[in-house]
Amino acid sequence: MASAKGVLRNVQAQEEASPHSPREGGVLRNDELARQLEQLKDIDALQALAHSMAAGGKEGSSVLTAAQLGEVISALQAQVQAEVATHHDELLQQLSSLKDTEGVLSVVRAGVDSLLASVQRVRAEIADPYRAIQVKTRQLAALYDTMELLRAVIKYLKLVRKLREHLSSGVEKAELSKAGQVWQEVETVRREAQLGGVHLVDGQQQWVAEAGQAIRREAMKSLEAGMEAMNQAEVGSVLQVFFNMGELRPTVDQLVAKHKGQAMRAVATGLDMKAISASMGASGGGGGLGGSVGGPGGAMRSGTPPMGGAPRAREALWQRLTGCLDELARVMVLTWHLQRVMAKKRDPISHVVFLDHVLQSGDVLPTERVWEALVRAFASQLRATFTASSFVKETFVSAYPRLLASIEGFLDRLQADTDVRALGGGGGVGLGGVGGSGMGGGGGVGGSWANGGTPPVISAEHRAQLMAAVEPFQVAYLTLSLSRMTDPINAMMPAAGGGRGGVPGPEAGLRLITRMEEEVEAVKGNGRLLRLVLASAGKALQLLAERCEYQVATGPESRQVLAPCSPSQQRNIALCVLLGAVHTRCMHLLARLPEEADAVMEAGVGSVHGVAMDAVAPLFKAMRDRIEACLLQIHQQDFASDDPNAPPSSTTPPPPGAASRNRQNSSSGGSRATQKQQQQQHESAGDNCSPYMENTLRAITHFHTEFLSKLLPPDSSSSSAMALSTPASSIFAASLSGAAASGPLSPSTALPPASVSEPVAQSLAKRLASRTLLFFVRHASLVRPLSEAGRLRLARDMGELEFAVGQHLFPNHALGPSYRALRAFRPLLFLDLDKIPTSSLLQDLPPSVVLHHLFSRGPPELLSPYARIQQPPARYSLWLDQHSSSRHGRG
Repeated sequence: MASAKGVLRNVQAQEEASPHSPREGGVLRNDELARQLEQLKDIDALQALAHSMAAGGKEGSSVLTAAQLGEVISALQAQVQAEVATHHDELLQQLSSLKDTEGVLSVVRAGVDSLLASVQRVRAEIADPYRAIQVKTRQLAALYDTMELLRAVIKYLKLVRKLREHLSSGVEKAELSKAGQVWQEVETVRREAQLGGVHLVDGQQQWVAEAGQAIRREAMKSLEAGMEAMNQAEVGSVLQVFFNMGELRPTVDQLVAKHKGQAMRAVATGLDMKAISASMGASGGGGGLGGSVGGPGGAMRSGTPPMGGAPRAREALWQRLTGCLDELARVMVLTWHLQRVMAKKRDPISHVVFLDHVLQSGDVLPTERVWEALVRAFASQLRATFTASSFVKETFVSAYPRLLASIEGFLDRLQADTDVRALGGGGGVGLGGVGGSGMGGGGGVGGSWANGGTPPVISAEHRAQLMAAVEPFQVAYLTLSLSRMTDPINAMMPAAGGGRGGVPGPEAGLRLITRMEEEVEAVKGNGRLLRLVLASAGKALQLLAERCEYQVATGPESRQVLAPCSPSQQRNIALCVLLGAVHTRCMHLLARLPEEADAVMEAGVGSVHGVAMDAVAPLFKAMRDRIEACLLQIHQQDFASDDPNAPPSSTTPPPPGAASRNRQNSSSGGSRATQKQQQQQHESAGDNCSPYMENTLRAITHFHTEFLSKLLPPDSSSSSAMALSTPASSIFAASLSGAAASGPLSPSTALPPASVSEPVAQSLAKRLASRTLLFFVRHASLVRPLSEAGRLRLARDMGELEFAVGQHLFPNHALGPSYRALRAFRPLLFLDLDKIPTSSLLQDLPPSVVLHHLFSRGPPELLSPYARIQQPPARYSLWLDQHSSSRHGRG
C-alpha cells in the first residue's frame, strides 16, 4: 500500500512540474500518465482483493495471501522505478524550460512600466490645450445657435409682416389662398425652429393664431357658399386655401362629419311621431297626436292619433318624410360635389389630386361614408317606428306604394343630379389657386380620378341597401295584399267546409279579379313592386284552383253523355264556368301589363286554366268518343247501291257552302224564333240523311242542349254570338286568326293542347268540333265502294254535319284547317280522276285523305290500307292518330 501511494505522489509531482513543457513532451507525458493510472487501477484492484481475502479468511491461509500480495507490490514498485528512470532526461528538460519562462516575464514587466510612465507625461502636456479647445467649441456652437435663432426670428417676423399685408388687402379668394400659405409657413418656422420663449415671437403668436382662425372662418364660409351654389371654381379655390394651410384632410373630415350629422338629424326628426304630435298640437290647439302613454306593465303607446285626427297626422307624417328625403338628397349632393372637386383639383407641385391627398390606404370615399351613415340611421329609425308606433306602421304599410315611390324618387333624383352634373362638370374649369393649378387637366399622379371623374353617388348596391331598410314594410304590405286577394276565395270557398260546399257563380270570381285589379293598379307605377304583387296574385289564383280542385266530381257519373246532365256534371260545369270567368278576366288584366307579367303569373293562371279544363275534360272526351262511335257506323252503310229505296237525295250534289249559308242564315235571323224555325227545318231535313249521321246529329244536339249550353254564356247559342259575345273576344279572335292562317291539318295528327290564353269552354268546344270534322273526313275517304248515289248521300251527310257542328259546337269559319278540309273533300268526291292531281283542292286536304279516296276509286283487287293489314277501320284510325303524317304513306 505504501508503494502504491508513493507512485501516485510521483505522478502528481511530475504533473505539477511540467505545465510549460513543449508540445511533444506534453503528449508523451500524457501517455505515461495514462499508463501509470492503469497501474494504479491494478493496485487498487489488488487492494480490494486483499480486503476480500481478509474478510474470507476461513477459505485460505492468511500467510499465503500476504506473501502473494508482497510479491505483487514489489513487482509494481520495480516497474514504477523503471519508468521514472526511462524518462529522467525529459523531466529535467521540463524543469529548465520553466526557468527560461520566468526570465522572459521579467523583461516584459519592465517594458510595461516604461510605457505607463510615457503616457502619464503625454497626458500632463495636452490637458490644458484640450480644455481650451473644448471651451472654444462650446462658444462656437452657442454662437451658431444664436445666429440660427436670430435668422429664424427674422424670417418669422418677415412672414408675419407679409401675413399682415395679405390680410389687410382683403378677403378675396386669391389673397386668402396666399395668406393661408404664408400662415402655414409662419407656423412651420415657429415649430421647426422652436421659437417658444422668444419675447418677439411670443408677442406675435396670439395675433398669428387669431389670423389663422380668421382665415379658416372666411374659407369655411366661402366653402359652404360655393357648395350650396354648386360652384366648382369657388369650392376649388377654398380647398386650395386649406391645402396651403396643411389642413385639407381635417377640413374634409369635418365637412363629412357635419353632413353625416345633418343626415342623421333629418332622419330622426322626419320620422319622429312625438315631434309630429307636438307640431300638430301647437298648430291645432291641442288637437294633435297623443303623446307617449304608459300602459300596463310599462308598455308604451307612442304617436297614436286621437279620434278624428288620423288623416291630419297621416298627412303630416308624409310631409315630414318628404322633407327628410329632400334634406338627405341635399346632403348627398353636397358631399358628392365636394368629392368631385377634390377628384379634379391638383397639387401644383406634385400634380396629385386632392382626393388622393385626403384618402389614406384603406379609406373609403366621402360619399360612401355619408351614405353608410344615412342608410344605417334610416334603417334603424324605420325599425324603431315599425315596432314602437302602430300608427306609423299602419300608415306606411297600407300606403307602401307611396312610400316606395318616395324612396325611389329620392334615389332617381340623386342619380339624375349627379349624372347631369358629372357630364357637365368635366370641362376644365380653372380654379386659380396659388401656382395656377386648374381642374380637368391631363393625367398626372392621381389621374385615375381626374380622367375617369367621380362616379354618380347612387349605384345598384346603394339602391339595394336603402331598399333593404324598408323591407319590413314591404313584407307586411305584401302579406296584407295577399290577404285582401284571398279573402274573397275564403268567403266563397271556406277551407273549413271540406271542399264540398256550394259552387259560387261567375260573379264571385269577378269580384276576386276586381280585387286583384285594384291591387295591381295601386302598384302599376313600380315595376319591382308590381312583380311582387303579381306573384301574390298568382298565389291567390293557385289557392282558388286548389279549392276548386277539391270540389271537382269524379267517377262514371261525371263522364256520361247519354242521359241528362247529372248533379256531379252540373257541379263540374259550374266550377269550369267560375274558373273560366276568372281566367278570361286575368287575360284581360295581363293584356294591359308588360310582357314580364305573363311569366310572373304563368303558374297561377295556368293552374286556374288547368283545373277548369280538368273539370270538364272527361265530359268532352266522353262526347268525342260518342261522336266517333257514331261516325264509325259509316262503314256499315251501303254507299255502292243505286236502290231507289235508299234515302232520297237530289240528282246533283249540293253546291259547296249551301249548308254553311243555311247555318249562317239561321244564326243571323235576328230572333230566337227564326233560329228555332231554322233548327226545326234542319231536323226535318236530317230525316233524309244516313242512319249513322242521324245518330251523330242527335248526339251533338243532346250534348249542346244538356252540357255545352251550360258552359257558354246565355247569348251564345248561335254561332255568331259564340264567337263574339265573350268578354275575351279579342284574345279569342286572335287565337282563331292564328289557327286559320296555318296550313292544312292532318286528320291523323293529334290536336295540340289548348293554349292557356284561350277561354276554357270555347277551347274545348273548338277542339271537339275540329276533331269531329277531321274524323269524319278521314273515314269518309275510307268508304268503298262508292257509287254515284253513294257520293250524293255522303255529300248530304257532310252538309248535315257541317250545319250541326257550326250550330251546336263551334263556328265553322273559326275552325281553320279542319273546316277547309271538309269543304274541299265534298267537291273531290265528284271530281274526275284525271283532274285530281292538278286540282287546287289538294292544298286543303291531308295527303292521307287523298290517298284513301284514291283507293276507294280503285278496283276491288287494290285493297285499302286497313284491309291490307287486316285491321278494322277503328283500329286503323287509332294507328293514324298515334303516328305522324310522314309515316302514313309508308303504313
